Amino acid sequence: MSSKPATQASKDKELRVLLLGKTGSGKSSVANTILGLDFNDPNRCKTGAYFKLVTEKCELKTRKYKDFEVKILDTPGLGSKEQTDKEVKEELLEGIKEILPDPHVIIWVSKFTKKEKEDVEEDVKMLKAFGKGFKNAHGHIIFAFTGGDDNAAGDAKAVKAANKVVQLGDSAKVQVFNNHIDDPAFRKQQADKLLQTVIEMKEKNKEKNKEYYSSDLFSRAIETFFNELDGKEPPAEKSSLENIVDFLLENTLNVAAGKD
Repeated sequence: MSSKPATQASKDKELRVLLLGKTGSGKSSVANTILGLDFNDPNRCKTGAYFKLVTEKCELKTRKYKDFEVKILDTPGLGSKEQTDKEVKEELLEGIKEILPDPHVIIWVSKFTKKEKEDVEEDVKMLKAFGKGFKNAHGHIIFAFTGGDDNAAGDAKAVKAANKVVQLGDSAKVQVFNNHIDDPAFRKQQADKLLQTVIEMKEKNKEKNKEYYSSDLFSRAIETFFNELDGKEPPAEKSSLENIVDFLLENTLNVAAGKD
């Protein structure tokens, strides 16, 4: 008989994932791919056109993967013109309660594509704010890029830029997603790769007694994130996550400009 209470044993078999990103970045589409939900599944997270607000409330979805229960928390898009920063922040802090005792991994979702200058500037500002806010979450972060399906950016360019980041080794976890291809085997392959990364990160962090990213830390990170967006945070020495963000920005900007 296990010495652990049943509730603790069940928690050990959970993979808890929280998605963050700018409005229209493809968070909900990434969630659907991870969940193994096809385009006609009524349980899909709501998705829409680029830069169109779809997710206004945190939405929890679950699936089975191997012997794990996967919990995916889709969240409202950041930088929305339909919701204030205060409303989004409050919803995030309330929503994280649905995946107690807090997420093993936070996935920051960005879109690889050619963009207007204004959109690029917004992306840069937001990614830098994320780097500042979540500088202590390094071992819990995966960067997901959704430009693998965008003809304007081109699969090759998206993959090439992401591969540059992957060369950083364990210092960055990156995956390019094609969420629009209607091929169950390919979608499963993408989901399996991501979930295997989550399992590896969970086990590695568990060895350091940092299995998940606490809601306390998340609350402070979100506060710093929004303060940074508003220009309220004082400058500080860069963390390792911020250095990774700088590297990601360089490659993202190159893709946005149509450079190799």
